[in-house]
Amino acid sequence: MFLAFAVAIIIIPAGIFSAPLARLPKRNCLGGRKHGTQVDLQDYWYFCNDGKLENRGCFAQHRKRVVIGEQHIEDGLETLCYEDEFTGELRLKYTGCSVDGELHGPNDFWNDPSNRLWYFCEQLGSESLRLNYGGCVWDEERIAKGKQIVRDGVVYTCHEKIADQEPGLRPSGCMHFAKRFNLGNTFETEDFWYTCELSADGTRGIKKARGCVHNGKRLEAGDRYSIGDVIFQCTLHPEPVHEPFGCVVKSDELDAPHFYPIGARWTAGYAPYKYQLECLRKDAHTTVQ
Repeated sequence: MFLAFAVAIIIIPAGIFSAPLARLPKRNCLGGRKHGTQVDLQDYWYFCNDGKLENRGCFAQHRKRVVIGEQHIEDGLETLCYEDEFTGELRLKYTGCSVDGELHGPNDFWNDPSNRLWYFCEQLGSESLRLNYGGCVWDEERIAKGKQIVRDGVVYTCHEKIADQEPGLRPSGCMHFAKRFNLGNTFETEDFWYTCELSADGTRGIKKARGCVHNGKRLEAGDRYSIGDVIFQCTLHPEPVHEPFGCVVKSDELDAPHFYPIGARWTAGYAPYKYQLECLRKDAHTTVQ
């Protein structure tokens, strides 16, 4: 005895189950960021796609938004936004320094178009750069900022930009017997003293005579001192001079030494033997006759 079975095959349309799945809502990303929106996180920006943050780009200088693979130049620096080949994470690195339309690589040195100043592209860490003013140029020689040099008897210092003054070489001192003095300094020889000043046209430092030196003491113009019977005066012509100025007279008639300038006459002695004397200049001294 055999049993007969009937098998019924029911065909279910595919759309019955697939349609509801297609209508499932897209997921938001971490932190409640909505699907389909742009997401900014620190130095990088992303796109939220069904719960995943997709890399889009970086923020360059001044928060400038750049895409992956884009090179951007601002404030004299070139940057590149890229994805790390091992981790896939976004990275922003500085690739060069741009000056006057020319791009210079890390640790490059160059002169400006005027050939008066030089710069260098300083490497800071593995992915950062800084455009630096290096100093001044004189006859193709690079001089570091802050350094002092002597050229053609003139003392110069290589300055950075200060207030409204542009960077470059500026007169900064004087030379005196192979010694260097800064502007404003005073210095002396055995007989005279000087101040180092800027020339009227501003092109060089000059030593300006200020006075004399006697026994290690500085004298201003017009100051006097005596050596024996001679009075000297410090005079500027415009160079300083120890100039004979008068006579010192000692006698029994005077309680104390008396001073007479050159050319002065006076009467000495007692009647009936009185005589006239005069203070005269004789070479670099004075004498009484």
